[in-house]
Amino acid sequence: MFSGGLDSSLIAAVACQVLPPEIDIDLVNVSFAPDSSADRFTAIFSYHDLKKLNPERNLRLLCADYSMDTLFAAEAFILDLCKPKQTLMDFNIAASLHYASKGEGYLFDTSFFDTEEYSALLDKLEN
Repeated sequence: MFSGGLDSSLIAAVACQVLPPEIDIDLVNVSFAPDSSADRFTAIFSYHDLKKLNPERNLRLLCADYSMDTLFAAEAFILDLCKPKQTLMDFNIAASLHYASKGEGYLFDTSFFDTEEYSALLDKLEN
């Protein structure tokens, strides 16, 4: 499960260093609002950095998009599996793990990194 945040990026970077280079690494990013998800954008930028740092490694970003309706329909099931079930974050993590474990989604197209749109996003972040 890969949000692109500090924890998941560090774990991915360590995995790149300790696993043999012939082992592929799949990073699964789950989103319930892919067009506006901060985690999706963070995952894309972190994925780009990991690919630059590990050009010999076959890293793939799997984008797993689900609707809020799908999430709400599975809420009781996920809550039943969730422990300790004390905070909303417990549910959020359990839901993301549940959907990431399915391995469904689409592979992020790395050709996006060569577009003017991506360059413009990077410029905005740097300024």
